[in-house]
Amino acid sequence: MKIRLFLTILLTFAAMNIYAQESTEIVAKMIGGLRADNSKSITIPGKKGAIRIYFESLKTTPYASELIHIDYNDKVSPFQAGSNFVITQDDKLIFGRYDDKIYARGYIDKNNEYVSIKHNNYVYEYSRDNIKIYDSKEQILTGKEIIYDKNKSSFMVYDKNKLLKTKAVGN
Repeated sequence: MKIRLFLTILLTFAAMNIYAQESTEIVAKMIGGLRADNSKSITIPGKKGAIRIYFESLKTTPYASELIHIDYNDKVSPFQAGSNFVITQDDKLIFGRYDDKIYARGYIDKNNEYVSIKHNNYVYEYSRDNIKIYDSKEQILTGKEIIYDKNKSSFMVYDKNKLLKTKAVGN
């Protein structure tokens, strides 16, 4: 009985460790995949630091572009992105897309900073150091670090690189 309990606990932590490692790899791929020769950038100045957007040049992926909206300090900025892109504030990654994975991380932690990013059917709202994710009907999740996997139709919420919960959502 004790051995079974020990193995259950061990396998649970091993699964969480694999997820945490996967989240780190996704972020590395997002940043590493956008090089000077295949990307463009946009800078949106703000009162509390600039938002920078790096995305694949539309020359490399002409049919995979999409319209993204950023609301930063009450200024809405739409932009056309390639299939992969990242958004930083003060050189810290807050949002990115790599293949079918969306990564969001709450870094904003001063003076009621407000950033909202509308991507596909979801709104990622940054307030203080948390992210709230909404769809057209309701709030879906709140967390510090969240990955959406389009293939699995699920959100995974992390804190300090540890998986806290997974939530499946409809397409």
